[in-house]
Amino acid sequence: MNQDRRLKLSIYPKIVFVFLLVIVPICTLGLVVNQKGKESVKQQLSKQLEVSVQNFMESFNAELELMSKHQREFILDKDLQNISFGGSVMDPYEMTRRMLYIEEKLGMIQGSSSLIRNVSAYIPVLNRVISSLTSVTTLPVEEYQMVTNASKKHMSKVVEWKGRLFIVLPYPSLTIYNKAPSYALSIELNVDMLKQKLEQFTNYGNGGYVLWNDEQNWTVSKGEDRKLTAAIQSSSRSIGIDQALSGVYPYRYDSSRYIVVHRSTPKGDMTLAVYVPEEEVLGQLSTYGNWFWIISILSIVVILIFSAWIYRLIHRPMSQLVRSLRKVERGVLEKMPVTRRADEFSYLYTQFNSMVEQLNVLIHQVYEQRIRSQSSELKQLQSQINPHFLYNTYFTLYRLAKMQEIDKVVLFCEHLGSYFQYITRSAADVVPIELELQHSRSYMDIQGIRFSDRIEVSCDELPEAMAELQVPKLFLQPILENAYNHGLENVKSEGRIIVSLRSNEPFYQLIVEDNGKALTDETIEELRNKLKYRGDELETTGLINVHRRIQIFFGPKSGIELGRSELGGLKVSVNISRNARGNE
Repeated sequence: MNQDRRLKLSIYPKIVFVFLLVIVPICTLGLVVNQKGKESVKQQLSKQLEVSVQNFMESFNAELELMSKHQREFILDKDLQNISFGGSVMDPYEMTRRMLYIEEKLGMIQGSSSLIRNVSAYIPVLNRVISSLTSVTTLPVEEYQMVTNASKKHMSKVVEWKGRLFIVLPYPSLTIYNKAPSYALSIELNVDMLKQKLEQFTNYGNGGYVLWNDEQNWTVSKGEDRKLTAAIQSSSRSIGIDQALSGVYPYRYDSSRYIVVHRSTPKGDMTLAVYVPEEEVLGQLSTYGNWFWIISILSIVVILIFSAWIYRLIHRPMSQLVRSLRKVERGVLEKMPVTRRADEFSYLYTQFNSMVEQLNVLIHQVYEQRIRSQSSELKQLQSQINPHFLYNTYFTLYRLAKMQEIDKVVLFCEHLGSYFQYITRSAADVVPIELELQHSRSYMDIQGIRFSDRIEVSCDELPEAMAELQVPKLFLQPILENAYNHGLENVKSEGRIIVSLRSNEPFYQLIVEDNGKALTDETIEELRNKLKYRGDELETTGLINVHRRIQIFFGPKSGIELGRSELGGLKVSVNISRNARGNE
């Protein structure tokens, strides 16, 4: 009896040990993968930020060099020298004419960069300043004093005065001639535009940036916490000594950790530091890590409970098993009821329940397997449909923006937003045909902007008889893509695509035609043969993909029919049986 008791008690720890042996490595692997994911995300983000900061500083420094070059070229302008040295003896008409010339040239310098707010020429002998922003006004004494004082130091490319940033150049140079300049030029930077360009680094709520010059003691920054900004600025100064022009390093402030990327100009006169909170970058991954710990603990608890339940389950009275076997004889396939008793016969219950489960599985196996197979194939076919024109849309948007066609940019973005909203907002396999047509019109509107000079598109209104029709999502776009990418690929002008909708017996029909000239009768016949072929090795893309999806959803009588269009190109007819499921 004692030996039997020891044997019975030994089963439970064995079951617990087996489950732990399975679940512990899985949980450990999950935690390791999560940690590796954190490190990978941090490295990728750091690299991306480093490249972005480097590109910005190189671009910004290049623009400042170009501004300085314009100053050096214009400082020797003949009109500027004549009016500065001989303005006191000029007649009013000649002086006015030369001032207008100078103002026009200053405007050209201002227009050379979006970072320039104003360009000014100071002429002390006339007590005048000529500005691209305010024309000709009285010489501002304080501002001119700032220009001469800053040029004496000649330490930095950009100087600060009353919250404004300037690039100054006197003539003659104070570093060569120790006397007051005859005239001077200044370029005032557009600080608001500079901040706008720096906004690309503020994608995270508690992140920010700071751009500064230690020599002139000016700073351009953005961040919710000014103390944090100052601390990171101080930290980047010390880090920059060891890491030369650029660096990436972690930084802890209070209880938060940040990823900091800083970059200095080659001459070291300006530095940009961008900081991103780690918790915002890795927030989701950190949450996953916490959930892994919770799941691991819950798994152990569940293992203990489940092991105890199994322990009791494998000990059942024989009489209960006999009664259950008699029910099987009568055709009643039921599992044995759970009992609180535990004895040496309980293991037979598990076998019996397994037998009943297997009998039920075998009864329904053919039907369930067929349903799963069709559903799996449908999912596979749908997953192959991807928007192949994505990169072209961005090139089109870039071209429109570069040509400053704002109205077209707005319209293009609206269509593009509707397009992506449709393909991402719902995971449903089936949608009303009205939504599918709206999405296809968005796609055709996008392509219409791209090919407005060579392709014309028309689409019928949805017939009332087809209003309730449910169709597979994203089945019409691949047909339109085929017309654009293949049917009209070499058409330079007067290309046409017509989309027709018909409610005939025994099919609903959606017809897409084009007037492409390159398609031969042999090619059409080859496509027809591919539609008929059902081998698994055939690549299911494009028209073949849509054909198989339609047949899976609506039955073998439905599908795609190919022919020669009256327009001269390909005619694709999508035939949907009116007697298929959902169409009765």
